[in-house]
Amino acid sequence: MSTFWNSATAFVAGTLTLRMGARASSSSRLKTWLERVIGGAFIGLGVKLALSKQ
Repeated sequence: MSTFWNSATAFVAGTLTLRMGARASSSSRLKTWLERVIGGAFIGLGVKLALSKQ
């Protein structure tokens, strides 16, 4: 069951990536928005890592 779940998740993520990538390359507003969201996620993860205790 785990193998099926992981395969289905990878398939959906790949499909979404291809569709969003095609749209992002044609739309500069969408590309800017996606870069900001991804950048914010990395900053948030960095802050969480910096504040975590070993």
